[in-house]
Amino acid sequence: MNNIKNARKAKGLTQTELAKIVGVTQGNLSAWETDRWKPDMDSLKKLCEALNCSADYLLGQEPLDHSGSINNIYFHLAKEMEEMQLPESDIEKILDFARYMKQKNDQIKK
Repeated sequence: MNNIKNARKAKGLTQTELAKIVGVTQGNLSAWETDRWKPDMDSLKKLCEALNCSADYLLGQEPLDHSGSINNIYFHLAKEMEEMQLPESDIEKILDFARYMKQKNDQIKK
């Protein structure tokens, strides 16, 4: 059982709309949603981006946590960082800030 259909409907997309975004036919998308076929890696990546969820979720390996699961947050963060094409020095500053926030949150929890 996969979750492509669930994720598509949650985004308010028709099969035709999502198929156009991913660059496949509506028939291919229908076959993926009914588990007749599995999407290739390139199509799976495009599905993840279009539907804002992980490949594991789309393929039925993990539930979707609408509250912002840590895996979804990491996925979106990595995607944003890749798209921004930041210099390594800026990425290190972001990581330093994340470490600072973790330390601060750990102190609050005590």
